[in-house]
Amino acid sequence: MNLIPKRKLTGKISALPLDVREWINHALDNGLSYPKIISELAAKGHHGFNKNNLARWRRSGYEQWLKAIDRKDAVRIRSETAIKAVKSLKPGEKHKLNDMNKMLVAQQLGETLDDFHGLGDTLNKRPENFFRVARLVNQDAEQHWKQKRLEIALLKLQHQLDI
Repeated sequence: MNLIPKRKLTGKISALPLDVREWINHALDNGLSYPKIISELAAKGHHGFNKNNLARWRRSGYEQWLKAIDRKDAVRIRSETAIKAVKSLKPGEKHKLNDMNKMLVAQQLGETLDDFHGLGDTLNKRPENFFRVARLVNQDAEQHWKQKRLEIALLKLQHQLDI
């Protein structure tokens, strides 16, 4: 499976400073007309923009901006939900944390894979690939935590030997 990230934007608007691009995104979001945006840009010292520049930006940079907002909202909601779920566990149910974590990782992995260009078609044709990638990520995370636990045990042992 080839994970190819979306290409970097290279249009005239993408070359503007971040605060100006943010202003354009908000202007588009609020329904400001292209001529009004162009005149406001000129008033801010950014001349030479036309309707085609804004139309291309609306289909690319603005869409990416909207997706980023959606992702931030989803992360916030997911985090709040996870915190509530963990807080609702009773002392004897701490073993459920592992299952909750696996579900969270699978959800995050799915969202990450959605961000890669063309991957949706690959997963639709062979959905088992999603589970292969999820399993690999999970195995990597397990190895990472095993290594961290060993490092902590080693530090404890070294500390005991120094005393």
